[in-house]
Amino acid sequence: MFLFANLLLLALFAGGVCSLLPVLRRRLTLHDWWEQEFFLFCSHFSAQRQKIGRCSFFLGLAIYEFIVTFCYSNAYLTWPSLNPALANILYAVIALCFSVKILLGTKYSGKSLLFAGLLYFIARWVFFNGQNIWWIWLCAALLAAKDVDICHSMKPFLLVGISCVLCTAVLSFAGIIPITPDLSNRGCHPFCYGQHNTFGGILLGLALAWVIMRGKRLRYYDALSLGVLGSFVLFYIRSRSAGISILLLAVFVLISVLLFSRNCLRGSRIVSALSAATLPLTVFLSFGLSFLFNYMDDPDFPQSILTFVGRLDSLFTGRLWLAFMAMQTYPVKIAGYLLTGDFPYIDNLYVFLFYSVGPIMFLLVCALATYALYRYARMGNWVALSCLLVLVAYGFMENQVLHLTSAPADLLLTGVIFALPYDRWNHDPDNSEPI
Repeated sequence: MFLFANLLLLALFAGGVCSLLPVLRRRLTLHDWWEQEFFLFCSHFSAQRQKIGRCSFFLGLAIYEFIVTFCYSNAYLTWPSLNPALANILYAVIALCFSVKILLGTKYSGKSLLFAGLLYFIARWVFFNGQNIWWIWLCAALLAAKDVDICHSMKPFLLVGISCVLCTAVLSFAGIIPITPDLSNRGCHPFCYGQHNTFGGILLGLALAWVIMRGKRLRYYDALSLGVLGSFVLFYIRSRSAGISILLLAVFVLISVLLFSRNCLRGSRIVSALSAATLPLTVFLSFGLSFLFNYMDDPDFPQSILTFVGRLDSLFTGRLWLAFMAMQTYPVKIAGYLLTGDFPYIDNLYVFLFYSVGPIMFLLVCALATYALYRYARMGNWVALSCLLVLVAYGFMENQVLHLTSAPADLLLTGVIFALPYDRWNHDPDNSEPI
């Protein structure tokens, strides 16, 4: 992964230098380089490169889903070669697929190349400190998602994900794949993934992918189906975080369908501001509520507030207390920190990101995601907004938002990563134009 991260950064830098050569030779003005889009290295075979690049991205995303949903399931207990032998080979294929898309199949303007390149440089910097492979894969996928129809990319994602989940379920019930007990001892079938929240996160990812793929074709029965799936995850799988998130997604889908039927294409500034405010508010609550545990032994602090926080902590199965313990344990480093040890495990995405990627990258991520929420609301892309709002809520309970398997809606942030014009953000699944 370190070699891949370094080589990709060097290749992007080399491509940027090559793109400046026409400017130095006065064949292109600096303004045109800044605004007009171009391929890296050369402009030959443009149509073929775009097609190959998109196919490479689809293949890389499908292989990523296969690794997590099958190679990382209990299937490796029956076939040990799945993990890590086959998984490591497939990771190399993903790196090749994403690199082909980023370097050869994507058009950049000087503005988008500089902005995305600087963000990737910072992301690689913090990866070398935090060493979270999911983080660098997410960053590479966001770079590769430019000029790709996100809705169409969900088709191979869903095909592989649903097939692997059904396959592992059938094999586990048939006794071919062993079932390991869940760490939480919840007394129900973990569906061959060993941990209920892991399986819940996989189903949440499939639900998000379905909603993104359907887009404006969503109907009331989609919301009903999501409600059934959310209830199944919440009460049978007993994955509270994923179950609540899927039910929340069902509510948002229902609201989106109502907005479609009333032809509410664009959101007001007030609605957009409220949508964007959900992320800063959630970040504030993540740190603020956990910080209140400092006053547990203070008799002068209002006990009613502490009682309320304690009930919330019980509702979220101790996640606020674990976040507080993490705040007491891990140091704050400018470029992130390698979170070692089994305790405290940080289930809150925002606390986890703050310590694992450092305050600089954390603020950049929050600012870009907040801006994306605002823009999608302003443009009336209620489907994208719904998926991102669900991820904001899910991040309060889990850090699996870094995994594309649990959060394919992360790809919707590509627009802000590349500083795309506003009209290219409004991704319509009925339109074949790229995002």
